[in-house]
Amino acid sequence: MAKLLLLFLAGFLSDFDDDVRYAAELRERGLYRIAELQCQRLLEQADLSEPQRVQATIEFSKTLAVQALSSRPPLRDEYWQRSFSIIDNSLAKTTDTTQTILLRLQRALATLERAEWTRREAEVRAQSDADWNDARTQLRE
Repeated sequence: MAKLLLLFLAGFLSDFDDDVRYAAELRERGLYRIAELQCQRLLEQADLSEPQRVQATIEFSKTLAVQALSSRPPLRDEYWQRSFSIIDNSLAKTTDTTQTILLRLQRALATLERAEWTRREAEVRAQSDADWNDARTQLRE
């Protein structure tokens, strides 16, 4: 059903920038799964330039990171890992220095966001030193 809706709505958008903006708006509205599908659809396009592929990758990473922040612990780690692996896979394929910098910046921002979330969670729970150590390790990353 979601794929059908996505394909229907995507038919109205033809420009790459509009497609990326559409994915961002879906994410902002909390429609994470549809935003994910939109990002996957963008990345499956064969005619993307390297900057467009990087832009779609960053949007996908942001979508997964936001999804991680709104998920419970069992799923949260999966979303973080997917967010990081999408960036890492794109880094392995990227040859342009500027695009590499953008991807590394997104990786660093996602890592910081995860560490900050872990730190806040440790403050709330304040159950053990292990929670604090996890937060410190992630912040150092």
